Amino acid sequence: MVKIKLNLALIKEAGKEEIILDTKGSRKLCDILSEIGISPEEVGMVIKNKTWAPLNCIVKENDVVQIFPHLEGG
Repeated sequence: MVKIKLNLALIKEAGKEEIILDTKGSRKLCDILSEIGISPEEVGMVIKNKTWAPLNCIVKENDVVQIFPHLEGG
């Protein structure tokens, strides 16, 4: 099981805050995002198991991944 936690505008995009996936083996996060309907271009930051990770990181069983959109402000 992999837990994907969405934040801010990505919650509205996916229609939920958390997605739980049954995974066997390992997969690239960008492939998982495409499958669940989130464009990799919308992702600004990835935190995997409480550590920064690149968008193309490998996700495996028991990982917890937090996804944040690009942040804007002034």
